[in-house]
Amino acid sequence: MIKKSMLFVLLLTGPVSSDPIVSVGDWFAFAAPNPPYDPGQNLTLKLTLGYGDVSNTVGSTLWFSEPGIFDLSLDAGFQGFLSYATNGMDDPIYVTIADMDGHESLLPFSSGNWEWMFLGGFPDLFPLEITGAQLHVLDVFVGPLSNGGSGGTRVQWEFLGVPEPSTLGSLAISGFALCGGRRVIPAQTAKISTEIS
Repeated sequence: MIKKSMLFVLLLTGPVSSDPIVSVGDWFAFAAPNPPYDPGQNLTLKLTLGYGDVSNTVGSTLWFSEPGIFDLSLDAGFQGFLSYATNGMDDPIYVTIADMDGHESLLPFSSGNWEWMFLGGFPDLFPLEITGAQLHVLDVFVGPLSNGGSGGTRVQWEFLGVPEPSTLGSLAISGFALCGGRRVIPAQTAKISTEIS
């Protein structure tokens, strides 16, 4: 039986793609934008990842207050996000973190290969065929951080898709060669042992 609260979460996050995860970014910790927060407070945050405009940003409608994996594939900016995330270039990337009180911090990452650290591919997700994105929230916390904040979250972005066709082809060729090699080895071994005796 599905409880009303569970149904709300399902409607909010949308259906999860059945495609496999093909790329995973590094873990990042972000301080909440307006400390101090009361240690007893239930901190609710919004975290976006994008290229400078809402039309190419994911996460703009997702608010979270606990760990979980949240589908970003239905975001209005998802296709615009993919146009930058799969163009084969190291583009500047931006993270925005906001709290429920309307405070927000924009964090630009524009030099030094940051994009691949967020996306998990170098220099970006090219040539993968990406069909979905997920925000994996490890935790949401209130307490001191090394950067002076008093609340925040630790997250990573995961990308779903179709494995690269050349990878599948390489695996098939390798498997064929491996199987073909096995059939030849016993015959060679038998021939060698007959010559020795």
